[in-house]
Amino acid sequence: MKKLLLIWLAWVVIGGLSAQNNNCADMSALLENKVWKVQLPQDKQYAIEMEFRNAEWRSVFLYDAKRKETFYSYSLCGDTIKVFESGKNYIIQELTDSILVFQYLPVTLTIGIGPVRCMTDNTLQGQWENENRLDSIWREEISWNLGVLDMSGKPFKDLSAIEPPRWAKWNYDLGKYYTSQMVYPEELLKKNQTGYSVVMFSIDTLGLPRGINILTSKHKDFDKEVVRLTKELPHCLPCRDKDGKRMECFYTVYVPFLPQHYRDRVKADSIAAESEKQMFVEWEAISYFQDGNPWSVQNYIIQHVKYDPNLLGDKQQARGIYTVRINSYGEVYDAKVVQSCGIEDWDNQVLEIIRKMPRWTPTINYYGKGEFQKSVWTIPVIFKRNESLIAHTTEKHLEVGVPVCYLNERGDTIVPYGKYKFCQTDTIRHIGFVYENKQDARIVCIDNQGKELFYVFKCDSSPDHIREGLFRIMDDNGLVGFADSLGNVVIKPQFKFATPFENGKAQTTTSGKAHDDGEHSFWASNEWELVGHNGTKMMRYTAVRNGTNLKGLRIALFDKQGKTAQEISYSYPSDIEFADNLNIGVNLQDVNFDGKDDILVNLGRYGNQMIQYYDCFVWDETKKQYRKDESFKQIENPQINNEKQCVFSSSRISAASYCYKRFEFIDGRFMETAALTQTFRASKQPPLFTEKQYVKSKGLVTLHKDVSVDKIDRDWLSIIMK
Repeated sequence: MKKLLLIWLAWVVIGGLSAQNNNCADMSALLENKVWKVQLPQDKQYAIEMEFRNAEWRSVFLYDAKRKETFYSYSLCGDTIKVFESGKNYIIQELTDSILVFQYLPVTLTIGIGPVRCMTDNTLQGQWENENRLDSIWREEISWNLGVLDMSGKPFKDLSAIEPPRWAKWNYDLGKYYTSQMVYPEELLKKNQTGYSVVMFSIDTLGLPRGINILTSKHKDFDKEVVRLTKELPHCLPCRDKDGKRMECFYTVYVPFLPQHYRDRVKADSIAAESEKQMFVEWEAISYFQDGNPWSVQNYIIQHVKYDPNLLGDKQQARGIYTVRINSYGEVYDAKVVQSCGIEDWDNQVLEIIRKMPRWTPTINYYGKGEFQKSVWTIPVIFKRNESLIAHTTEKHLEVGVPVCYLNERGDTIVPYGKYKFCQTDTIRHIGFVYENKQDARIVCIDNQGKELFYVFKCDSSPDHIREGLFRIMDDNGLVGFADSLGNVVIKPQFKFATPFENGKAQTTTSGKAHDDGEHSFWASNEWELVGHNGTKMMRYTAVRNGTNLKGLRIALFDKQGKTAQEISYSYPSDIEFADNLNIGVNLQDVNFDGKDDILVNLGRYGNQMIQYYDCFVWDETKKQYRKDESFKQIENPQINNEKQCVFSSSRISAASYCYKRFEFIDGRFMETAALTQTFRASKQPPLFTEKQYVKSKGLVTLHKDVSVDKIDRDWLSIIMK
């Protein structure tokens, strides 16, 4: 009788559980790749966490700040977890997205063994963080060489010796293409099943994918989607060798499949699509030549064309109009004369120069998958009499300081010999620079007619460099202004000193004097103004002193009409010791990437490493004014990265160890979201890196410890290479 009762009880339990199993979408998908926390009575001083991943049951026992981990091999058979090492079986009584209840299934019926109840964070934020965690684990586990490879399948030893493939919308980051264009397999999305696929394919000389192979994957349906997307890739700008010749290569991409990330992307795409219906959207970026300067094409042609101005006769100039056709690879494939300049030889020269000119950056259509497109440009070319002046000297070599004269194309002397000395300009097409022929010589700017325009600001005995289209000039009284590359005065001389333009701003002052301590030279003043390219004042700041001691600043911000928009009384922090090299300095720069310039106050450099610190005022859009931000002051040697929209920090821990940090503006303050330690070893051995990333409620979590440079996030490369 007892035996029959036992059989009946077992049949009821197992039959009930089988019915429950039929109601589950996929037991393994619900169970695996989550962190399950065992529910314990509140008085317990320990905690247990479990994870089922890659046929391993991973348990973590946490007690008294100590951590003990165990790993068992398991298989999932229906509702039963079979553990190979112990031979024990555990039956799953309940399994949902966020709840797991299981019980040890003894060989014989035992009274007193209760179920184990576990919970996991199934909130949207919890799912997002768990997917990020899994993504980091998978990236660390993957051993494939990602990115561009040579045809042997090995990474290029020196990427600087080639031009890597480049896609229209995705540039060099093809992973963004897959994650933004994928259609998640429907059944796997319902089950919240995460995973990845690593695809390798060759790129031919037309920039098209060939020979698609899946190297490793978590599910065959992920593979199908990756293969589909790879086949639909628009052509890229193909790989080229150091000589610019097209070449084949292999390309390997890791593609993560993260359900919550996908849902959020679909939602964002839907919102963006609705927004686009209400506005005009420019989907194209036009092709451009070299640096994109509007005159770069004409300048290139003028530099290479050779003509005799005498053929102009009585005319001062002749004008020809030409078309250039650029294919979707940026290569010129056709050039024609639209309007002749009147001299066939000159027309033919221009056409030959156009056909042989370097590659352009082709037109980009950003819609959908993005693609490079053909384009047609119409280019006017003006042939002038006396277009250029050429420097000549009787000395053995044409070098700085020797007497010169300047002749035009016909050989006529425009600037007589000995009037000036040579100053780095051998050909004057628009403007050039020469030294006065006397002691304490100033640098003079002259045009292609030999006319003196103005004096030029000296930088280490050389003319000031052009920055953002402008360079510094001076008048007879030594006041500083700005002119453009054609010799037009943009900001008339009015300042005692001005810095070059940077990020659209120049520091100017009408007071002070120069200082030179033997190592550094600088201009010291108690009052400065920031001006824009057209001379519009943007900010003024004035030192507040108690005797000779610097106490603070008075800062005034101006609107576009030049009226005072806000005034700030700033006091230097009481907890800092002023460095000997501290000179007052305030700048405007967008540090929280909201599209509005913020205020940075120089706090000087400190310690043997001369670490730079700044105080910061960020723009408050609600109040329409600046407010003090205390968190920016913690950032050592801040480097503003507009592309990544973050602030990087760098410092030295020891002679053999460096620390790099990443800060992001979150919830109204700058937070450390990632960190990297670089440790140098014995000579000729590559350094090792330890990378950490911020996880909500956990702080900085170690992703990689003592790994090579190829294992860390690529965002660090531009920082550690400096």
